[in-house]
Amino acid sequence: MKIMVHDHYSDTGGAEVIINNQIIGLCERGHEVLLFCFGDKDIRENNLLVIKEPKSGFLRYVYQFLINPRGYLQLKKTIRSFKPEIIHFHSKMHL
Repeated sequence: MKIMVHDHYSDTGGAEVIINNQIIGLCERGHEVLLFCFGDKDIRENNLLVIKEPKSGFLRYVYQFLINPRGYLQLKKTIRSFKPEIIHFHSKMHL
């Protein structure tokens, strides 16, 4: 099964450990998993896609509570190309 997980990318903390353990467990069971998130830098690896957030505190605030046009377009493109059967949103923040 193809599963896309969405969260905010940051240094390893409690939420990141949980997400990492979930992804490892899903992959061990034969699922194809993609982690899609927003963070401080662009990262594009096999199963990780991080979209860089703006440095401006104001824009981060606006993007966090309203809409992030660049993030929205990248999310839409990723869903179309990866074609997940399930999308798991770990947090409603940074959608």
